Amino acid sequence: MTELQERLIKLRACVEAINWVGDRDLATAWAECQHGYWMLWLADKLRVDYKLRTRCALNCARVVEDNAKDYPAVKACNDVVERWLDGNATREELEAAAAAAWSAAWSAARSAASAA
Repeated sequence: MTELQERLIKLRACVEAINWVGDRDLATAWAECQHGYWMLWLADKLRVDYKLRTRCALNCARVVEDNAKDYPAVKACNDVVERWLDGNATREELEAAAAAAWSAAWSAARSAASAA
């Protein structure tokens, strides 16, 4: 068992992630992992700076932004997050944008459920 696998076990990572890591070190795992949420989870557990984790999450969100083009609140939320990270938006603006994005996400989920 590798050092990273042992660390993941102590952090109570899922079995799938522990098995996937195999003999990878942290840098290799970070570069190769196809599950951004695994890496964000790990960054949280390792207490990586909150704004750096938020920047990583924003980068993930930007990748799939085109899939939400019918919901402009999603892109608007990402834009506000970016402005907040750069010190150009208030916490209140951030919270309002997040609420609008959640509303859009729930609307999309309801639409998808109705269509199914």
